[in-house]
Amino acid sequence: MRIYLVGVTCVGKTTVGALLAERLGYEFVDFDEETKREFEVPLLELHNRYLSNKGYRDATKPLLERILAEHSEDVVIAMPPGGLFRVYKSVLDRNHPDVITVWMKDRAENIFDRLIFTDDYDNLIIEPVINEDNAAWYLNDVRADINYYRRTHSQAAVHFDIGGRNAEQAAKALAELLSHALRSSSG
Repeated sequence: MRIYLVGVTCVGKTTVGALLAERLGYEFVDFDEETKREFEVPLLELHNRYLSNKGYRDATKPLLERILAEHSEDVVIAMPPGGLFRVYKSVLDRNHPDVITVWMKDRAENIFDRLIFTDDYDNLIIEPVINEDNAAWYLNDVRADINYYRRTHSQAAVHFDIGGRNAEQAAKALAELLSHALRSSSG
């Protein structure tokens, strides 16, 4: 089974996805990390090379095609928030209809609590950058992302609400949901 995770930034695609892969005995692929390795630049620099997000997705589409070709089964792939936008979705629809798309979602407040920050070179910023003055702005930004991607993410075959669970609990619940979904579709 090939599992393709989408959702907004900091919803838990990478953390839960890696735990899900471990639980299932699958390989785990983080598309952002693969993109940085492939292009040998930080993501921001790669985004800045193109005039639009679509240009970025067009440039990284061959990487997705290669990842899917190299992993014909037993893989969990964590995608960026635009993972179901037309450029990437066309790869799935045309050549990989067996891939199970999963929309990982949670309440904005729970995602806000998981926010992490990096600098322009993808280095983790350790010092807290959220304070009383900017917390409402960040929370509203998370809500805006949820609303912006909702229509696209809702195209996923499986909708998984993390519901504030920790990463281990979420991976277990998602594994159970996928197992149930597979049994229902085959029987």
